[in-house]
Amino acid sequence: LRGAREEATLGARTTLEVLSFEQDLLDAQAARISAQSQQYLAVYSLISAMGLLTADDLRLGIATYDPEAYYNAVKNAPVYDISPQGARLDAIIKTLGRQLD
Repeated sequence: LRGAREEATLGARTTLEVLSFEQDLLDAQAARISAQSQQYLAVYSLISAMGLLTADDLRLGIATYDPEAYYNAVKNAPVYDISPQGARLDAIIKTLGRQLD
């Protein structure tokens, strides 16, 4: 491109030719960026297909959800504090249960 600009300065190239070369360069740069993004997408798709796209496997350093630990923490928890909405929902469920029997 630099050479084409020099040639245009000397009169050996037209402005239209220089603009065409610049457009070709921009198109090539856009194609390179697109190819790189497709490569990243393919890599992450492969990692996902392998089941390795998790917080543990990516070593994100954050606390992850452990269903067994949560169950053990709440399995013996009391169920005394039922909200008014929960009480109404329980009443609806009991009514529906009677209607289904």
